[in-house]
Amino acid sequence: MSDVGFSTVKCPWCQERIRIEPFDLVTLTTSTDVREKLLAGEYDHFPCPTCHREVPYLNPIVCNDVRNRVLVYYFAHPVPDEWQDALQSSLARAVEGTTDEGLPTPDQEGWRVCIAFGRDELKAMLAGRIDEEDCL
Repeated sequence: MSDVGFSTVKCPWCQERIRIEPFDLVTLTTSTDVREKLLAGEYDHFPCPTCHREVPYLNPIVCNDVRNRVLVYYFAHPVPDEWQDALQSSLARAVEGTTDEGLPTPDQEGWRVCIAFGRDELKAMLAGRIDEEDCL
């Protein structure tokens, strides 16, 4: 499900480096199982094989919902309020006019590209309740 293959992260508790396969690009219409796991938070963290604690996955997960024509950059873990506007601005500049990976862009007809901070915002967006302030 990842577009980058495997990655290495450090466990914040025991400092062990662990190899993970991040779910950083998810197409939601191909499997309801993937959608359910994403909304349940199963892709937000990984188990550490050494200390057995949950290691948070801090990168955004790109959720491509073809059926509802929305692309959501989802930050699962808390992002300080003062960072949210800066993240939204830099993300808007990064995706402006790009067609990387065949993903939709904000200038494509009928598509909305949004950013969700937390699972509640993601659930609302995927249910069609999108605050235009959250769109790029």
